[in-house]
Amino acid sequence: MLTFGLMYELSILHICLNHGIIKKLGGFQMIDHMLGKRLYFERLKQGLTLRHLARKTGVSFSNINRIEQGLVNPKKESLDKLMQVLHVKYRNNVLAERTMSDEITKMYNAVIFVNYNEAKVIARNLKKHEVNYMASPKFIDYLLVLFMYAQHVKDPDFPKDSFYQQCELLEPVMNDDQRDHFYLEKGLYLYLSNKREEAVTYLLKHVDEIKHEQ
Repeated sequence: MLTFGLMYELSILHICLNHGIIKKLGGFQMIDHMLGKRLYFERLKQGLTLRHLARKTGVSFSNINRIEQGLVNPKKESLDKLMQVLHVKYRNNVLAERTMSDEITKMYNAVIFVNYNEAKVIARNLKKHEVNYMASPKFIDYLLVLFMYAQHVKDPDFPKDSFYQQCELLEPVMNDDQRDHFYLEKGLYLYLSNKREEAVTYLLKHVDEIKHEQ
């Protein structure tokens, strides 16, 4: 039987996971690092420097930098300004993220096992819900798996150059697994773009790092 205290904590956790940008539990705050990465990505996509964004929002450039790196618990007012100026929507929802992860994994497996007909169906379903993926902590995985799909399946509705450019912006903030996959896909991208020497040099530069992570 659930005690009142446990029920209270579960209720708080549910509220924070589904509605909070900063997750709170038991008096502590956990920084949502993915939100910082999402802001970083959108700032670069729009060609804004930290100082330029600071002028547009009134948030100091040093504070923006710390928010992007996930080093501080930003004030709601600062977050609201940044998200409004950058036109970023973001939401934490554990159940939705689980479904997104399942779909991304299905896509990855379909491409790896050369089941391209299935991959095409999944790709269109992912694209249909792009707004939700880009507003979630799964946005890097979403872009990375579609970059992979675009290269291997060569679907005209999914231009690989666009996905490559977006993933290239995100490479500095990818986790180790994401970065390893990106290294391999970027090497292939360069090779297919007739930059074979550059592709070989790039892969040789990162092969030890990839093998070490494996």
